[in-house]
Amino acid sequence: MSSYNKITVGNRTIGGNSPPMVLAEIACSHEGDTELAHKLVDIAADAGAEAIQFQLGSVDRILVPYHPLYKLGLGLQIPYKEWGHIIKHAQERKCLFGRTLWMKVL
Repeated sequence: MSSYNKITVGNRTIGGNSPPMVLAEIACSHEGDTELAHKLVDIAADAGAEAIQFQLGSVDRILVPYHPLYKLGLGLQIPYKEWGHIIKHAQERKCLFGRTLWMKVL
């Protein structure tokens, strides 16, 4: 295959004759619990994930306070100061760390 059918993510080549990359989409499954986020990193790494992706953002950036899901969203946030520890943990488990950023919608 030609080189335009391949990309490199971290030290990993994807596409061409390379095996598929296993990515664990954790999103907000941590339910705002930092300890659970770390456990989910371990579960994903133990299952063979090479990359882990979370949703990262502030509910204030996507919802107005009177939106019916606003309070639920507040409960799904992990404080920004904790993300460095989670990223380091993923790296220690030899997983790439990715995130989906929230954008303002309502």
